[in-house]
Amino acid sequence: PSYEESRRDLILGVDLLATQYAGYRAFASIQGIRGDDKAALKYLQSASEVKSLVNTKWWSNSGGYFFGFLDSNHHFQGRAGADLLYRDVTDDGPKTQSALGTLLNQMRSEPASQVERKSHYAEILYRYGNPDAAYAQIMDLVQTGRERREYPEVSYSVVGAIVNGLMGINVEPDLSIEDIAHGEQFEAVVRTLPQLTGKTEWAEVRNLPVQSTFISVRHEGERSTVFSNQGQSGLVWEAKFPGSFATLIVNGKATEAHTASEFPNRRLTWVRVPVQAGATARVEVPK
Repeated sequence: PSYEESRRDLILGVDLLATQYAGYRAFASIQGIRGDDKAALKYLQSASEVKSLVNTKWWSNSGGYFFGFLDSNHHFQGRAGADLLYRDVTDDGPKTQSALGTLLNQMRSEPASQVERKSHYAEILYRYGNPDAAYAQIMDLVQTGRERREYPEVSYSVVGAIVNGLMGINVEPDLSIEDIAHGEQFEAVVRTLPQLTGKTEWAEVRNLPVQSTFISVRHEGERSTVFSNQGQSGLVWEAKFPGSFATLIVNGKATEAHTASEFPNRRLTWVRVPVQAGATARVEVPK
């Protein structure tokens, strides 16, 4: 009923519901890509029902937090944060902020030996716009002599957090799952978002396999990104930056940009740039 290994009195953990929600949405997306709109919409509806359950029955109105478990006496217990954020199942606003607060509190009190759980924290914190706390988690996991550093969760998750979080490199459709489920045609874009802290002036990933090509990405702080397509086929690069700007500088030319709120209390600005095979492009924040 849960990934929790230390208890045997559980009927259900909210982590299982969060995983079920993510599974339904993923399968809806698969069916939408296959052209089965009916199945896609069915599983989107199932996902919506699970999300509603989590954000109502599993939410403590008096306490302002999510419960973690339903015990054998059908009583809610504990608090949940990381599991819900990892699967993006919380409602935007106060409930997401509460889950983030629960995660940050748990990080301060959790034993160092809990590397299975801790290995996910950096990825979550980057996703929700807290790069300082995410960076601290990476440094904790890789420090010399750290307990259980040899666990495979550590190496895999640190690499993942650096690429997907600190560098913000992700390959995603340019439409929502809902649009895909309704049969809308989409294009895959390579998104980048620098999330460097004051401790890192620049960061670079080279020869990263993406789709049918290879890319290199270099961030100079959070204000400039260089993107190289080293493969044999073109792709679309979506260059994102923290902050709100009317324009971004694309290869030296001011270009109209898009802005939106994607993290709690944080604005992002982006442009899309076609990058042909063998080409390099630079996008910068205006000075």
